[in-house]
Amino acid sequence: MNLEQKRQAPTSKTKSSAPAPRSGDSKWTIYLSWLSTEGGDSEWRPRSFYRGPQQKVETASGDPGEFGVNRFSFTGECNHPEAVIRSCQEPGNQFLIANQKFTIAYKKCPGIKESVEGVTEFSCLGDWLDGKNHYFAVANNKESRKEEKYRCFIRNRDDDLYMGASITPECSVLDTPENSPARFRMTPVKHDNVQPSCLLPQNFTGHWINTAHTEADIIINQTHITEISYPDIGRYRKTVYVCKERRDNRFMMARLNIDGCQTDFVCFDFIPRHHNVIRFRKGLEMIIEQFSTVCSYIQFKSGRDWSYDLLLAKDPVPVQCPVAGMFNFSQSGDELLTTRLLGGPTSEPWDGIYCKQNISVFSVCDLEQKEIWIDAVKCITVNAYGQEVDIYTLPDYKLKCIGYWKENLKSYLITFDERDPVSRYRCWVYQRADLNRILLSQSVGPSCNLQQTVHARSIREGAAVSLSLVEYEREHDRCPMRFDDGADPWKADKTQVIVFNVQAGAGSVGYSAVLLLLSAAAILL
Repeated sequence: MNLEQKRQAPTSKTKSSAPAPRSGDSKWTIYLSWLSTEGGDSEWRPRSFYRGPQQKVETASGDPGEFGVNRFSFTGECNHPEAVIRSCQEPGNQFLIANQKFTIAYKKCPGIKESVEGVTEFSCLGDWLDGKNHYFAVANNKESRKEEKYRCFIRNRDDDLYMGASITPECSVLDTPENSPARFRMTPVKHDNVQPSCLLPQNFTGHWINTAHTEADIIINQTHITEISYPDIGRYRKTVYVCKERRDNRFMMARLNIDGCQTDFVCFDFIPRHHNVIRFRKGLEMIIEQFSTVCSYIQFKSGRDWSYDLLLAKDPVPVQCPVAGMFNFSQSGDELLTTRLLGGPTSEPWDGIYCKQNISVFSVCDLEQKEIWIDAVKCITVNAYGQEVDIYTLPDYKLKCIGYWKENLKSYLITFDERDPVSRYRCWVYQRADLNRILLSQSVGPSCNLQQTVHARSIREGAAVSLSLVEYEREHDRCPMRFDDGADPWKADKTQVIVFNVQAGAGSVGYSAVLLLLSAAAILL
């Protein structure tokens, strides 16, 4: 039977259809065959037949990286820092052969005598897909023996770290990248060393979270921005930005991506940092290194309605909340605030408490006004002296204020909660509706949706819940009200509460009295 007859269609008992190889010629270099199983049915298996002369196609592997190899002939893994797989396509290159090959540099590992050292150059003959598995066949350019010349590789769409290879021309032995005769565990490396020529603001240095990109980790120093995103469990993608030129708040950065070997240039427009927040917008990637083109305002494809993206500090320092006081609130939305036990059940029962009235309380009453306490069901019954009867109950939510500002005529607040199962960061839109009434809405995730308003209450609008606050301060609460719309988030805080312990006959001076003195002094000034 000749090779052409191997490509006949299967019988009517076929379980699956064979994927068509993708090659640069109508006459395929790779021939697929149908194998019979024990039940008599036919199914497709990636068996391959090769013919000459070869017709090369563009390589399917486009990521340079260091690798550790594991073969069936030895135990353990040969991991050498100089073992590199390099495949650098050049878009627009007039020499097409440069995009049709890749090299594997093997290095000998101490303690593994079966490991080898040398450089192998492969030309890509064709590739095909089988579900999430991506097969591609190659030819060794430096090998004349036919049984050693052809090899088959496999990668998986959901696995960026492993690549499998056959040790014979047969492709049927490859099921998954991790279960292959030869397995490569790859680590992406930078394909080029770009020298920085400008500096980022000093207060940008540190670890951040990019809310616009799956809460990716951001590491910033004086010249580089490193972004590590996690598209799935066990996978990561790393991108490095190098500062090349700065004008005002616009920075032209060289982008070193793991997808290919091309260096792109992209523009960042940063707003000066305030609190634990860096606001920015990002332009389009371009291949030319020219500031007037890369950082032209037309490159920021934001449309008519847009807002800045956010970088939030990974280890934020709490700041004074723009909304303070004790409030009774009502809520509505898709994800209501519910009762939860922060410390778990108590080891011993509490004393019996009789509550005549329960309300929902939103309060910012700590000395520095940096933490929001939310209690969905709180007992507000007092004794004969006007003091609370329930002194044991803890709040359901403790949120730290880490930043606020005003943008697009809306006031935004970012809170941090380590116990939040969805996202530790939440964005709030807040507005003062009356002298003692405030409206808020909480976002679904860490980013601030452009459609989110203080009345937003559904996930469709980017909000989880909407709150309506009404001031509810009692005599012994000592919880003064405060409101800041965030129009100037860079201003120095002049309303910080300071307690002066004045020893007098009437005792120490409370901070409520100090607030009155400070307010009177501010009026006189």
